[in-house]
Amino acid sequence: MANAYWEDSTAAIAGMQGPVLVIWGEDDLNVDAVTDAATYTTQLAPLSDQRSVVLVPNATHGLLRADVFNYQLPSDWPWYLEYLFIGMGRDAFAPQSLDQIAQWINTSVE
Repeated sequence: MANAYWEDSTAAIAGMQGPVLVIWGEDDLNVDAVTDAATYTTQLAPLSDQRSVVLVPNATHGLLRADVFNYQLPSDWPWYLEYLFIGMGRDAFAPQSLDQIAQWINTSVE
């Protein structure tokens, strides 16, 4: 059985049907967000309100603010970041990232 982590699914992207939102944090430590966004942009063309590719500046893999929370895994965080994350609430996320998701959902459901 092939290792799914190493599968190249590029050919399948163009065949995706229906609304699609792909969103990465520009400072993602887990994947090459810039390259992946370019691949999806090409494969999903033409893009529309329902087929969107977004690269969020100053954002992590989980769309958190990279200037504060850019670690490979949350389990790598120093102990105090858990408290900061809870205290910051929605502000722990990169500016506009959650709004972009909500806007896409609202547009796609219409």
